[in-house]
Amino acid sequence: HRTSPLLTASRNGHLAIVRELVAAGADINREMLESPKTPTAEAEYWSFLNDGQPEVAAYLRSIGGTNPYNEPNRSDGFWDDFVGGLHIMLIEGALKFRVSPFPFRREVSKGREVIIHSCRYSPNRYLFRLLFSVNLSSSAGFEIGVALPATWSMHKAALELERYRWPLDFLFHVAASVDGGVPLAHGDLLERDHPVVQQATWPEGFDQWLVVRHGSIEELRTTLSPSTLTPTLLLVPLFGSKRVKPGSEALLRADAKAKIKWDKPALGSARNGLVVPMSECESKT
Repeated sequence: HRTSPLLTASRNGHLAIVRELVAAGADINREMLESPKTPTAEAEYWSFLNDGQPEVAAYLRSIGGTNPYNEPNRSDGFWDDFVGGLHIMLIEGALKFRVSPFPFRREVSKGREVIIHSCRYSPNRYLFRLLFSVNLSSSAGFEIGVALPATWSMHKAALELERYRWPLDFLFHVAASVDGGVPLAHGDLLERDHPVVQQATWPEGFDQWLVVRHGSIEELRTTLSPSTLTPTLLLVPLFGSKRVKPGSEALLRADAKAKIKWDKPALGSARNGLVVPMSECESKT
């Protein structure tokens, strides 16, 4: 479903219904499937109607409701208490947009946890989704990101469904591999027989992943504190009838993608060179 009873009640300013739904266990920070709006975001957006929405927004805020993509009063120290917070702030600076504060955790090798955060680019057009790890760098020397199609659903409820969950499983598998010492570098081409993804499962159609150390993030690292910040390797799915060859061809493709600016998507399209619109690959998901 693209909405939920709590989202609808919040949008319409029905405080009594909102309270009942919360008491019944509704997830106060669940997002719409295709639009990153929480119930708090809906209530705040429609508050100009002044028909109960301000009261709903205040109530949801009082019990932990968030509007993670529109937090103008969020302090620069928001991530101070988060593991990997410095890396997350770096990503926010590179993307020029806020990162969702909803983490996903899973144990990987060596008894460690890798924490995954989701984020989206652009306050007006959600051109792609990105899952990336924090707390991997102590062993691997870098963090890992997975770029996904433009309308990928990434709220908690969606990620309980196999249709949407597999990129998270894929990322954890790669994280466990590199945490265990399997090398991964810019220009690598991940196919199903690559050591870093052996025994991993994911749908047909996402058969090749290009590893890209992205320039926007790297540029920001050089202006801050390079010795304390961690590079990010993005796993970008490749689509099309012609397969990319590992080696020099894959490296050239990765170099080209590394130069694409997050803040300058191609005008007049949903394409930014990193991923493709959902319409081109929804049959693969």
